[in-house]
Amino acid sequence: MCFALSTFNVGDVQAGTVEKQAKIKKLLSVTDMRSLLDDMVPVIANMVAKNLKKKGVPLSPETVNVIKKSTTVVMKTNVTPYIDRVVGMYNEAYSEDEIDELLAFYTSPTGQKSLQSMSRIQNDAKSLGVKWGRTLAPQIDTDVLAALKPDQNLQNN
Repeated sequence: MCFALSTFNVGDVQAGTVEKQAKIKKLLSVTDMRSLLDDMVPVIANMVAKNLKKKGVPLSPETVNVIKKSTTVVMKTNVTPYIDRVVGMYNEAYSEDEIDELLAFYTSPTGQKSLQSMSRIQNDAKSLGVKWGRTLAPQIDTDVLAALKPDQNLQNN
């Protein structure tokens, strides 16, 4: 499997001073960036499975397990260029003083609570949004059909 992470050119992103890089890496640790990487494994494994299926590889449970294991190993082996790019993104987005402020916040009790609650709140908000969207769908359907020309309505019925 040829992994996109291995093609990153870290030199494209200015990484800032060594001290600022260290602070950013600490911030990534405090905010549990590794869990984001863990969340990406099934997404990447799914992409690999779809590619293999297109190539005619049967996706037996054993094959799916091999894909998951291989994806995990390749991602962990190639994580440094990814982290370096993320450090560069933070470097571009925040001054060193702002990184210090973020570190102070995320290491505070409120920051820790925010980190623990944010994922659940975001997931709950997404679920709520889907339910809300379902309640709006009939009105949207009506509005779309009314906006279409009569001949377009007939073609889709």
